Amino acid sequence: MTESVYDCDGDNYGAVEIHPVRDIGHLACEICDPDDADYWSVYGRAKAGGLMWLDDFDTFELAMREGRRLSERWAVPIYEYTGGPRLSPTLETRFV
Repeated sequence: MTESVYDCDGDNYGAVEIHPVRDIGHLACEICDPDDADYWSVYGRAKAGGLMWLDDFDTFELAMREGRRLSERWAVPIYEYTGGPRLSPTLETRFV
C-alpha cells in the first residue's frame, strides 16, 4: 500500500499553504481571490519547489484547522492566502 500524504513525516515539505480555489469547468480549478472561492485547498510547499495538493475543505476555517495540524506535525510554517500573502499570525514566531 502506498504511503498517504497524511502518514508521511513531512520531510519533503518546507511549509503548508491554504489557498482559495474556484471551479472553472471541465473538471478544472484555479487559485483565486477569497471572494470568488468555491472551496479552500491545503497544499504542501515542496522543498524542491512547487505545491503538492493535499486536501479540499468547504470553509477557510476547516482548511486552517487541517493546515495547522499538519504544520505542527511536520514542524513547518503555515501560510494563508486571504487577500494577499501573509504569514499566519499564530505561527509568525517560526520565522526570523
